[in-house]
Amino acid sequence: MDAVPRPPVAGDGVLPRLVRWMQAHDAPYNCFPSIHVASSYLLLRAYAACRNVGAAAQTAAAAFSLTIIASTFFLKQHVFMDAVGAVIAVEAAQFAVRSATTVWKGVLSPYGARNHPARR
Repeated sequence: MDAVPRPPVAGDGVLPRLVRWMQAHDAPYNCFPSIHVASSYLLLRAYAACRNVGAAAQTAAAAFSLTIIASTFFLKQHVFMDAVGAVIAVEAAQFAVRSATTVWKGVLSPYGARNHPARR
């Protein structure tokens, strides 16, 4: 049984044929969390956080990411909770990396965490 029920695709044009081919070769199993949504959301967050990236590049990255996220729903590859799980996984990973980085900066620094020159 499919994890995400897919309605039949009508039409004989190029796009319906591509969707049928994709659905035949990419079964909707093991969908949680959506890796497409996770990587697109991570790209979206990274470009938003970059100060040295222009507005055009940020807009293009946002459009690209949101298009990929939307396509996972339109092609019936994922349900809403798959996307929510992906966003939570990215946020948890970023929190863990930031926490570990903060701890290791303090441990490895000859100045200690509180007296590091970057914090003055």
